Amino acid sequence: MSGMTAAGRLPENETLHAKDAAGVPEELLMSVRVQTPTRIVIEADRVWAVKCETDAGRRTIEPRRLDGIVPLTPGILTLRCQSGDIIEAALDEGILVKTGSSVSIAVRHAIRAEEKESLRKALNQELVRIRGMETDLRTALSDLESRFMRQFAEAVIHD
Repeated sequence: MSGMTAAGRLPENETLHAKDAAGVPEELLMSVRVQTPTRIVIEADRVWAVKCETDAGRRTIEPRRLDGIVPLTPGILTLRCQSGDIIEAALDEGILVKTGSSVSIAVRHAIRAEEKESLRKALNQELVRIRGMETDLRTALSDLESRFMRQFAEAVIHD
């Protein structure tokens, strides 16, 4: 790999490319955790690049970048691992926090496709599940409203 500094950092004007990932020193790799309010979706170590959607466009977070907080918009998260694996997930809005070699991502909803499954298929399945839940919720609210109105009408008539 070209041009590592004595401190084991890449010069500011260089970015990592897939062909260089295998030779990246351990101190230039990140651990990434993606979680929703109810579960941990991804825990990955030895990640050398995190690509995510922000309100300023698609951004790449690398280990040598300064620590910070980034608001995320709905989109695809891509993790590039030292092993050459690529992990993808569809994310809802949330926040990414980078501190040192640790990246924490907290989102409302996240879908990670299994290895054999496409992300599109996983998203479609999740949308069907959410729509079903919304339908059930609307039905329950409608029933609650009907019962309330019926009881209110009975109370007014008896007074």
